[in-house]
Amino acid sequence: MKKILFLTNVIRRMGMMQQTLEKLQQENVIAQDSACIWITENTTWDNKWQEQLKTTDCILMKWMGTGLDTPFLRTLRQFIQKQGIPYYIDAAGSNEPELSACFTAQQLATIKQYAMFGGEHNYLHLWQYMEQLLNKEEITVPEPNPIHWCGIYHPHAQKVYTDVVEYQKDFCKPNRPTIGMFFYRDEWVWGDLTYQTAIIEEAEKQGLNIICVFTNGMPNKEMGMPLLPEVVERFFCENGLPIIDVLINVMKFSLTSSGALTIAKLKQWNIPVLEAYTIMTPYEEWKNS
Repeated sequence: MKKILFLTNVIRRMGMMQQTLEKLQQENVIAQDSACIWITENTTWDNKWQEQLKTTDCILMKWMGTGLDTPFLRTLRQFIQKQGIPYYIDAAGSNEPELSACFTAQQLATIKQYAMFGGEHNYLHLWQYMEQLLNKEEITVPEPNPIHWCGIYHPHAQKVYTDVVEYQKDFCKPNRPTIGMFFYRDEWVWGDLTYQTAIIEEAEKQGLNIICVFTNGMPNKEMGMPLLPEVVERFFCENGLPIIDVLINVMKFSLTSSGALTIAKLKQWNIPVLEAYTIMTPYEEWKNS
């Protein structure tokens, strides 16, 4: 079996890749020395890294934030290139959004699809795909499954709604104010829906309709993801005008800087937009950081 390392500074990706790796290791499908490793911009290079990487067959990395120009990442890249270790680095949002070596264009496309589509099955299959690929075996793993790129979530629905009119018929009452809400697709994929469910149920308890939409924070049009302006028009508008009375955005970026909405569009809409943060640390710690 091949030793595969996954490096990341993204909490959710770390947790889910670790979860699927452990499951496959328990089934003895993936090497026991394969691992998920947490890194940050403050990670330092030392002899332990060098010894770890000398026996590594492949590196996958998901990096968010500050770009790849840190002392550790520069040394890491130099070392794995010198050793000829196959690697794929996804650094979406940086000056170098992706880097790779020793993979064909088709292989890279498949790796990216497993990672971007997300969910337990896709991550399980990503580990298995890498194992078969590195062993030059016939690829028998199921192809990446895109599931839904975007849709409307409701805790009492039996399905994901992709048609807002159908959703309104089933869950919205006439003559009530309507909330529109964005949240991350990854949270829906992994069933991390506690706060979304609480908001929906409280809004309805207080006599409000709510259209709670999951989508990608950084859409990739080449992979079929709808851009944020398209999602806005699809779920929150009719004939270019809003069908909502307030918009809540829990994604950690500005809707205007991302291009999802323009200042002119917001003025035309003339509705409140609330930027609501979801945090993974106590409030006071976040406030003082």
